[in-house]
Amino acid sequence: MTTNILTRLSSLTKVDSATTESRTEMTEAQIVACKAAIKRDNRGHNVQPNRFDISAPYRVAINYNNKWHNFGDFASADVAAAVGTVVSAAFFGEKAKQGVYDAAVVNSDPTLSEWLSDERNADVLARAEDPKLSYHTTGTEPQKAEKMPF
Repeated sequence: MTTNILTRLSSLTKVDSATTESRTEMTEAQIVACKAAIKRDNRGHNVQPNRFDISAPYRVAINYNNKWHNFGDFASADVAAAVGTVVSAAFFGEKAKQGVYDAAVVNSDPTLSEWLSDERNADVLARAEDPKLSYHTTGTEPQKAEKMPF
């Protein structure tokens, strides 16, 4: 059975390392500068440098109950701050903190629309809309997807 599926899949496009996008990690100096800019511009507690890809230097993540929950990497600090604000509201309801962002920039960036329409964010969005549903208020936390069975 295994060889049948592999034979059938053999016509798929082959990986070409010359055309595959690669990630460039940040240097330590870039990480320090990014952290300083995030703090200086009040982007929010949930926005951190994404050390693994300088083309998307802002990561939205929250450490809740000693577990990290990641919500995406972004090229725009404004979009990251807006998503971080949504995440803060989902976790802390009325006690959430808003990061500083330019609404015009955020609303014109297709990245936000993509993030909002991603089904993996549906629970976070629902909880951000209603403070009574926040993870803190309900005593719950986001569930990770089931691990693959192999």
